[in-house]
Amino acid sequence: MTYEIRENRDYNSREVYFDGKPSEATRTALKGLKMRWHSIKKCWYGYASESDLINAIQSAEQQDGGEGATVYTDGYLGGGAYYGSKSYKHLYGKDLTAAIRADIKAAGIKGVTISSPRGNIYATVTIETSDLVKGFELSNNDVLDSLAHYGVFNGEQWLYWRNLDKDGKGIDTSSEEFQSLRKAASAYQIQQYSKPSDVNQYYLDEKHYPEFTAAFLAKLQKIRDIIGAYRYDGSNSMVDYFDTNFYFDIKTKPGKSWAASENVA
Repeated sequence: MTYEIRENRDYNSREVYFDGKPSEATRTALKGLKMRWHSIKKCWYGYASESDLINAIQSAEQQDGGEGATVYTDGYLGGGAYYGSKSYKHLYGKDLTAAIRADIKAAGIKGVTISSPRGNIYATVTIETSDLVKGFELSNNDVLDSLAHYGVFNGEQWLYWRNLDKDGKGIDTSSEEFQSLRKAASAYQIQQYSKPSDVNQYYLDEKHYPEFTAAFLAKLQKIRDIIGAYRYDGSNSMVDYFDTNFYFDIKTKPGKSWAASENVA
């Protein structure tokens, strides 16, 4: 269950919105804080503090073996804040990594190691050739950006290809030269996984990682969600305010099948 707590500055009150029907225990907890149901806005409203609301919701949602709730708030100076469904457990160090490992194991996810240097969480996921789309090739729009990213072009070459459409002809994507570029760019895209590589946990989708199979993307997303459940983050970088219990990163490392891969240039 996900909740959102919003400030109503007109009445100096708070409103609680949700993505489904709250449990009976949560409704009772909200009533206990003198929150009332607004039938038009479809929210609970009242004057309880943000911290009291978060504690009440998460405590109620974890009753009867539940896992708590994910809560979003306006945060410090409107920066937005996130409280994972298990952040109420306030785990750190070895206790935190042990809990994350247990959840990953319970989810049936294999090939993941969890470490916590300097209090932050690092998930390293083994990637095999079967986790990559067979015969992967970049789309037309991504070819030049990928080559520029990997330093295959120098600046002058990149500008030449980017500016071809100025004469009204555009880039002939069916040409032999462009197809050669596509193969080179796609090979470089795959080759990066022949060594430990960071992945962007905020964009684990087909648009940003078309080289990953749907199953592998789902695996990365699940790992991200398991770790994120233990985290809260009330930071507002716009005003240099940072408040979180830990940061985390996800990276891949090549598995045993990589050396024999036909995908690696």
